[in-house]
Amino acid sequence: MTRGAVKIDHRKYLAIPYRQADCWELIRRVFADCGQRLPSFAVAAADAAAIAAQVDAARPAWRRLAAPEAPCVVAICNDDQDPARVNHFGVYLGDGTVLHTLEASGPCVWRLSHRWWAPRIEGYYVPAE
Repeated sequence: MTRGAVKIDHRKYLAIPYRQADCWELIRRVFADCGQRLPSFAVAAADAAAIAAQVDAARPAWRRLAAPEAPCVVAICNDDQDPARVNHFGVYLGDGTVLHTLEASGPCVWRLSHRWWAPRIEGYYVPAE
C-alpha cells in the first residue's frame, strides 16, 4: 500500500453502529479495505487501563510517523482520569480529517485542528513492516 496516496471514502463507515464496531474495529475495517490487516485486541472498549496496557505491549509492532499519512492510526488520550494515557483511536483519512467512533455518538469525522481532539492526539502510527 502506498501510504498518503490512498483515498478513503469515509461515508460507508458512518452507517456502522458502535455496537458492531468500536474504535479499533472501525480502524481495522478501514485498513482492511485498503488492503492491510491489523491485529484484533480482545479488550472491553470501556476498560481504559486494559487498553493502555495493550497499547504499551504492542508498541514494538508500530512505527510512529512525524506527520499523518492516510491511512494511519491516530492514538488519542481520551481518559479524564489519566490524560496522558492512550485509550482511544481514530484513523487519519487524509485532507486533515480523522474518522473515529464513540459509544455515545457513533462514527464521525473531525478535523485534526478540532479544539477538543487536537490536544488529545498522542501520535500517528502505522504497522512496522
